[in-house]
Amino acid sequence: MNYLAIDTSGEKVCVLLRFSDKNYFRTVSEHKTTSETLLPLIDEMLDSSGAKLEDMDFFACVTGPGSFTGIRIGVVTVKTFAYALNKRVVAVTSLEKLAYNDISGCADCTVCVVHAYADNCYLAAFSSDGSAAVPPVMFNYAEADAFLRKSGKPFALIADEASAPHFNPAGKDEPEKSLQKAVEAGYSAGKLMSYKEVEPFYLLKSQAEREKGE
Repeated sequence: MNYLAIDTSGEKVCVLLRFSDKNYFRTVSEHKTTSETLLPLIDEMLDSSGAKLEDMDFFACVTGPGSFTGIRIGVVTVKTFAYALNKRVVAVTSLEKLAYNDISGCADCTVCVVHAYADNCYLAAFSSDGSAAVPPVMFNYAEADAFLRKSGKPFALIADEASAPHFNPAGKDEPEKSLQKAVEAGYSAGKLMSYKEVEPFYLLKSQAEREKGE
């Protein structure tokens, strides 16, 4: 299968191009804004692989939660490609993606944590069958730690790069592998949707809205 997957939910822009059974992966720290980084990065990857957007069987994106502006740019980019080329989309959340990392040890569930803003994080837990054991919620780090300490079941924890220092993760996030596994699992499960159905996944209001008290 050929596809282009975009993850702009975190501190880095990650793009995975799967073409002719090869992976082309780029990750760039946001020294520039996502809007300045993303499209040139995709152009470079298409050139180096010899692929065209028309060659993609589908597109994929990480819908959040995470960086408010980053998510919006990534989702809109994928929706635009899918609309223009009449392709379908696989959408995964940043928390679901984390669950596809290799984690040592056995546990009843996998707890996934991504950084939100300031001293806050997003948390969700997934059972071994992939179902949601704890739906996505936002905590500050102290609340997240207290929540985990009260858990009565064994769990393995995986965190993104920004939130990992606050915990003792059972494994390290490998963005290329986890993005590929999450996208291809969604594709295999038939979770393909129209560009019209793809929406950013936010658990809180934007910074501007919060500052206005809306």
